[in-house]
Amino acid sequence: MAEAISVLGVTLAAVGLVHNSALARWEQGEIWTADENVTMLAVPLLWLWITGRRFADYGLGAANLKPQWDAVCACAIPFAAFALPSLLDWNGFSWLAILFMFGAPVAALYLFAFRLRKKAPAAMVLAPCLLLAFAPHAMSRAAAGLTFYVFLLGPSEEVLFRGVIQSRLNLAFGRPFTFHGAKWGWGTAIASALFGLLHAVNPYALFAGQWHPIWLAAPITFCGALPFAFLRERTGGVLAPGLLHAWPQGIAFAIKAVR
Repeated sequence: MAEAISVLGVTLAAVGLVHNSALARWEQGEIWTADENVTMLAVPLLWLWITGRRFADYGLGAANLKPQWDAVCACAIPFAAFALPSLLDWNGFSWLAILFMFGAPVAALYLFAFRLRKKAPAAMVLAPCLLLAFAPHAMSRAAAGLTFYVFLLGPSEEVLFRGVIQSRLNLAFGRPFTFHGAKWGWGTAIASALFGLLHAVNPYALFAGQWHPIWLAAPITFCGALPFAFLRERTGGVLAPGLLHAWPQGIAFAIKAVR
């Protein structure tokens, strides 16, 4: 467990250095600060390489890509529906919004478990992207946003938390339980709790020398991590959780950009 915490600490320190760098200041006027997510993705991969670990043991191997891709194909379109509530006007803080934030991850968990019993054609994943290609306005902005969310933001968090941290904790605590075909253990819960804690303490505020924790974000993001932790264990890799992690946010952004 100490090693998992160390990787998390080193990664956050590296992200903090990048966040306060000249590059980050230059990017402040941009929509996305990709350098921070690149750092979050690169540091765990560098750790695996330096320590001589087998990438496959951390969900990064190429041997089982087919079941992971099948999971993406099966879950992408129904999971995209989770983007729709973000398009609504919630009028700020409301109990309805909080109910959705807690309920949606539970629904996503059972959605993934149900969909993985079936197979869906790969073309289904491309349907929203094809719609964007024919959008009359702001096509490039929509495509850039979708690309950022799906191929950078999601994978960077999943490689760190579900790939490295959850895998290391699994070695420490084992996986004695089973949920819809996925073996899991206390490492899943602890990795998800760390994920929630990270979002609660708001590290980007800490990087700026401020302390603005949002404690409600801890249980919400803990629940939000569980569907992706399930995908990691069920498919044996981080491809599916990585691509699906921010897929609804990317779709929501793209829809807002083109409408």
